[in-house]
Amino acid sequence: GNYSCEGFNVAGWGDTSEENPLDIYYEPGNATMVHYPHVAIKRKSVTFNCSIEDRGNPIATRYRWLRGGKPVMDVVTPSWTVDPVGLDSRTTFSCFAYNEGGEGNAAEVRLEVHAPPAFVQKLHPYTGALYSTSNISLACRVECVPSCTISWFKDGVGIEDSDKRYYITSQYLAAEPATGDFESAYSVLHFNMSAWPDGILDRIRDSSNYSCVSSNNSAGPGVRSTTYFGVEYPPENTSLSNAAISVEEGKIPPRIVCSSRAYPEPAFYWTRNGETIVKGSALVVNSVLGRDDAGVYTCVAFNKHGNHSTDAVIDIHYKPTCGIVRKEVNNEDVLICTATGSPRESEFEWSLKYENDTLQSHKTGGDAYESILTLDNDVSAMRTYVCVASNSVGMGPPCEIEVAGYVAWWLKGDILTPYILIAAVAALLLAVILICVIIICICRRKRRQDKFTGESSTAGGSQIEPGEYENLPFHGLATPPKKPLHDIADDLVYADLDENNYGPINYKAASIYNMVKFKGRTPN
Repeated sequence: GNYSCEGFNVAGWGDTSEENPLDIYYEPGNATMVHYPHVAIKRKSVTFNCSIEDRGNPIATRYRWLRGGKPVMDVVTPSWTVDPVGLDSRTTFSCFAYNEGGEGNAAEVRLEVHAPPAFVQKLHPYTGALYSTSNISLACRVECVPSCTISWFKDGVGIEDSDKRYYITSQYLAAEPATGDFESAYSVLHFNMSAWPDGILDRIRDSSNYSCVSSNNSAGPGVRSTTYFGVEYPPENTSLSNAAISVEEGKIPPRIVCSSRAYPEPAFYWTRNGETIVKGSALVVNSVLGRDDAGVYTCVAFNKHGNHSTDAVIDIHYKPTCGIVRKEVNNEDVLICTATGSPRESEFEWSLKYENDTLQSHKTGGDAYESILTLDNDVSAMRTYVCVASNSVGMGPPCEIEVAGYVAWWLKGDILTPYILIAAVAALLLAVILICVIIICICRRKRRQDKFTGESSTAGGSQIEPGEYENLPFHGLATPPKKPLHDIADDLVYADLDENNYGPINYKAASIYNMVKFKGRTPN
């Protein structure tokens, strides 16, 4: 109230002072708090209301809030809305009023928060597995407070525990403050590959839609996640729109398109001689090709499981070029004309250069790859032979060779010719020597026979065989001289004048005569 004062002394009371008010401050009374909704729902809001019956003096108009025991500095009103509610909202909330007289008693509540089913880990829109994989599984994780259960479906049909091709494992996981996730149900669908035919997946039948579905809880309805499960396999049956094409030199070839069966769908690239030349399924050449561009082009189809390739052959057709060589085949002098072109099969035509003569009399042979012309040995003049090859593209440039006229074999200049000539000369010389020796021997024998015949006549006409004389022991003696060693002087008279023929008179003839006479007495 208002207070004033008066003073008093012996003289009496003094004047009354002006009134001054006196105000007694005191803190607000006890606070009470309510919130709506009573059970908070994750991702939604909750509103807290703080009230006091005795607002104190002066009347309290400001409030202080605490969350988990920590002051909330920016809220001073009696009402506070928390939006959104999360895992960190599952704690204590306190409030009290305060004024200049002090702080009132706080009210405290612990907020209960529920979480409707929501995916922490949902299925991917697409899930693939290699057909021969032995370990395949699908997993779902659903946040839900209160707890919920998870069921699995294949193409809308529930997967029962009795289905031996699958088995399911489940657990309820604790909340994770680091991520703000509440408690969650975790379920894994395992493929029991040992129960599948041949232990592998069927590429068509087993490609299906799989779903995991949670049950409802008090906070909200259940949730569903679906994935298309595809049975995957590496590329196979790679094929080409044209496996082999032929194009003339200087022209642009048609495009070649590569295709292959695979899942996921394959990508493509083209290589030549180990180098990548095109990325994509189509081999498109926008420039003219030369003969060096002929060869094998490889299309490679690939995905994450492997690759498969096939080859395309591009054949560049061009006019043939020819060459001529001269050889000896089966003891015949021939000219061989070979052609190099595409296609290799060629036709050949022979002719003579600078001459009107034809080659109809010459024998020709060969096949589609070479032509053989047999030379005529009667031709003695030099000739220039011309060969022209042609194929389906056209006629190629002519090739020619000069051939000298026919010469004797010993003039051909072969490697063996000098040796043959030397051997022939040596044989001829040997024959001449043998003939000379034979002639000398015959002449010597004839001389002896003539000499024996003359001496036998001198001895009395005895006829002896020359061979008889050969058996006498005078073989090898020197023939006596037929004239004096010195000229005979006319004034000398010799005692053996009757032996002036160099020995006894007719000594040799007498000896032959006696031999013949002796043999005549020998009985036959």
